[in-house]
Amino acid sequence: MNYLFIGNGRIARHMSHYLSEHGHRIAVWSRRSTVDLDSLIKKSDIICISTRDHEIQNVIRAYRLDELNKALVHFSGSQYIEGAHGLHPLMSFGNELYSKNVYQSMHFVGTSTETDFKSIFPKLKNTYHKIEPQKLALYHAYCSMAGNFPQILWSELSEKFENEVLVTPEALKPYLKQITENFIRQGPSATTGPLVRNDNRTVVRHLDALSGKSLQGIYFSFVNLFQKKQRMETPHESRGISTDQI
Repeated sequence: MNYLFIGNGRIARHMSHYLSEHGHRIAVWSRRSTVDLDSLIKKSDIICISTRDHEIQNVIRAYRLDELNKALVHFSGSQYIEGAHGLHPLMSFGNELYSKNVYQSMHFVGTSTETDFKSIFPKLKNTYHKIEPQKLALYHAYCSMAGNFPQILWSELSEKFENEVLVTPEALKPYLKQITENFIRQGPSATTGPLVRNDNRTVVRHLDALSGKSLQGIYFSFVNLFQKKQRMETPHESRGISTDQI
């Protein structure tokens, strides 16, 4: 199977590497390429559009890819594009390539059937899940929150630890590593601390200590989110925190 990637960003680099490990022929083209695109299109069986989300439709139209008798694939998790298979890898792609085991662990999500997924990537053993097109934006919003929000929070907290309470970022890393591993193994039951113990006095002291800081609102939002879920699960046991207690 011959794959052509239009676009040379991170996802093209990772996916082309993964597919090449399975013996597929790979070509990558971008606007800076000196190779003629038409010649690459003729040699390809599958065309993978790995540009930014808002450029995918424009690329299809500009190069008339929808007029070809070839399967078109894009990797956007938020867009449904008629005539192209959206197959989103549920993975974060960094600058460095991953091991084969990491790539094999990826789950794919899209609006195509599982049969389509297997016909496009016949040598891949990755799991695949189909969702309805109208749920793509919600799915991708959750992906963005899961993949980026903890890092944004940890980056901010790492700075606060170092500058305000004089704990180095290096000292924080084992803690972050362990709580991540605990969640992967145990799920929601890995949560610890005053919220789990219903220790509202400690929570209020935390909120008081954060008074005047941007993180107070985040703390309060997480408290409300956690306690709302707790009230739904054990309504007779859970007591919340109100803004009057801050």
